[in-house]
Amino acid sequence: MIRRLVSTLAAFAVLAAAWIGYRQFRSEANFKITTAPEGDVPVVFRTNGGLLEVGKVVYTKRFTRTEPGKLLVFAIPSCPTVASIAIKAHFTYRVRLQPEWKAKITADKRVLIVAPPLEPAVPVAFETASLDESLNDCPIIKDEAALGRLRKQLSALLAERATQPEYKRLVRDSAARTVSEFIRKWYLSRDEYAYAKDYQIVVYFKGEPIENLM
Repeated sequence: MIRRLVSTLAAFAVLAAAWIGYRQFRSEANFKITTAPEGDVPVVFRTNGGLLEVGKVVYTKRFTRTEPGKLLVFAIPSCPTVASIAIKAHFTYRVRLQPEWKAKITADKRVLIVAPPLEPAVPVAFETASLDESLNDCPIIKDEAALGRLRKQLSALLAERATQPEYKRLVRDSAARTVSEFIRKWYLSRDEYAYAKDYQIVVYFKGEPIENLM
């Protein structure tokens, strides 16, 4: 009887020791670094793709198309048809959530991010209610189709304008702030980056002079 009790107690002790060892192993395996490491730390933030809207510009413009007048097959340059359309468009800029974003957490408490380049959403949206169309015909030649030809050009004209650097520069700072908020919320809130949650986030977009920073 005593021998059986001793055997039972010994088996229980072995199981208890195994359980304690397992818990310790799990605890060490799940341990996250929450203190700031020494020096600069290169990191990669990973996403599942998609688009992040980061800024908008309201763009107003009157586009004009001038065509020489034609009578049958004869051109009459002195009597042109002038079609014009005033439009109010909205340039919406986005960045693609690429699978990997390069970053560096620095010893001076900054997070340097290289974001994908700004790109406009196309086709560009515009307010149809505010369109202002006019057609100045040659008195002796009527070409009502000239406005229709100009309308067909609008999408390409707006897309070309939206890609120009001067309009991207208008949203650059607000876009950087939006990216910073995204990084702070979705990455610096994680345990492994908790030490950097209050660091300054500095955003650079691909194509900017960043080679000496990363």
